[in-house]
Amino acid sequence: MKHSTGRAPDPASLAVAALLDAVARPQPSALAQRLRDGRTRVAIAFAEPDAGSDLAASRLHALRDGDVWVLEGQKKYIAGGADADQWLVLARTDAEAPADRGFTAFLVPRDAPGVTSQAVPDLLGRHAFDKLFFEGVRVPLVARVGDEQR
Repeated sequence: MKHSTGRAPDPASLAVAALLDAVARPQPSALAQRLRDGRTRVAIAFAEPDAGSDLAASRLHALRDGDVWVLEGQKKYIAGGADADQWLVLARTDAEAPADRGFTAFLVPRDAPGVTSQAVPDLLGRHAFDKLFFEGVRVPLVARVGDEQR
């Protein structure tokens, strides 16, 4: 896993640290502190290829399988994804909920089996964003941020 020691914390990581403090994950202080110190980086992965930033049209879903969540789908236009140790991912956890409900947030480690990251170049060919593919990605129950949404 990458470590960003000596770097200033990025805005996305600071926002996620505040979120972790607000929802009181089982170990919020240690991860939130690493995010605030710049030792760990998180990129926010909400947009999708066919949905853009329209969360109601998101297709990435997570199903609970015993003591893990299984994620399937894609995310795109992830700013800072190349430098992230983890991604904060929003996934549909209730297929029966109205389009604007039924989402749960998860922290997914960069090195989780089944995650593939692909660079998305800007108009000048520079690595500007990332596209993520989740194929049977299994994350533990503690990867959930906040409550499961229905």
